[in-house]
Amino acid sequence: MSNYFRVTAHYEKENVSFIADSNGKFEKLWQFSSYIVKRGCKIVAISADDKFLDGNLRKVPENAEQFIIRACAMGTPTETSEKINGVIYTVLRVGNISYVPDKENRV
Repeated sequence: MSNYFRVTAHYEKENVSFIADSNGKFEKLWQFSSYIVKRGCKIVAISADDKFLDGNLRKVPENAEQFIIRACAMGTPTETSEKINGVIYTVLRVGNISYVPDKENRV
């Protein structure tokens, strides 16, 4: 069973958004989301690797000690529609980094 997770969150106090990946630090998706919420962030999207499409963000190697912040930008994440391989998906973007949080959610 894979425990690769990706979260997009917004820290309202500083108006900063980020995308973070965890590959081995957390056993369950809820553990990762709980960790982020405890730090005062609002989760915009969270998914396991079987649910999201990478976009322009490759997966990180396994690391049981830490999670990795992959993108960071001022403001809230933006949501757009993009055509990928002939299919239109809802895409989340933080700065110039984007991915599809739920590949089943087609537009």
